[in-house]
Amino acid sequence: MYKIDFKNNSVDFWKTVMFSKKNNIPGHTILTQAYEQGLLIEDKKKILLNFIEYIKNFENNFKSQLYQDLFASFIVKNNFDKTFLEFGATNGVDLSNTYTLENKFLWSGALAEPDLNWIESLKKNRTKSKIITKCIWSKSGEKKNFFSSKVGVLSTLDDFKNSDINSMPGNTAQRIKEGVNIEVDTISLNQVIREEFNNISPSYISIDTEGSEFEILSSFNFSKYHPAVFTIEHNFTDLQYKIDQLMLDNNYVRIFRKLTAFDAWYISSEALNKL
Repeated sequence: MYKIDFKNNSVDFWKTVMFSKKNNIPGHTILTQAYEQGLLIEDKKKILLNFIEYIKNFENNFKSQLYQDLFASFIVKNNFDKTFLEFGATNGVDLSNTYTLENKFLWSGALAEPDLNWIESLKKNRTKSKIITKCIWSKSGEKKNFFSSKVGVLSTLDDFKNSDINSMPGNTAQRIKEGVNIEVDTISLNQVIREEFNNISPSYISIDTEGSEFEILSSFNFSKYHPAVFTIEHNFTDLQYKIDQLMLDNNYVRIFRKLTAFDAWYISSEALNKL
């Protein structure tokens, strides 16, 4: 087997995916060698090794940026309902955290995307999923300005278009270089679950809203709804620490902190006990 020289640099899932694509080396091989060389920083080593093995079994199927889809499947398995909610979903395929769950693992769920530039392709690409075109926000029934960026994956509510200017200035520069404001109607996460999931929480919630993640979660009814797993983008902003505390207060554990780059992954205490 080809031995990889990491030059003693730390390794995470994002770097793994990029290195794998560039060099045509399986991601699980990269992660296994990095683990053996002590370059994967994680306290829950047994869970990590089991996840690497899971990646090995399904590596040809993932669509996400850094194995979020495989992580959700790894956590849920047959212990919870195979249901998902993903927002923003863009076109439902590229970098999707749920495409593989729906098409390989036969999950069902809903996708939210308020940017009109994506709606047609999203509906075409994800015919099995429910499509929500309102903007998920902390409250329902509001009208908000939404900045539709020419770099569509970076679109966000106008109030948050500069949210990562200090942590990822390149992102911000790309986002605001060209785009238009559109008016969107809002819907709360609680209402989405009531209306689209018969008031039963999906097992996996993927949140990528380019800055509004904490505001959305701050009004979520954690006492009523208990998803097994969340993956939440934070883009290295300080809001990740507020999200950390909110999730901790509601009996969630952040896992693989040093390995998930611009994302934060949380599992419920119930899900953790089943691993």
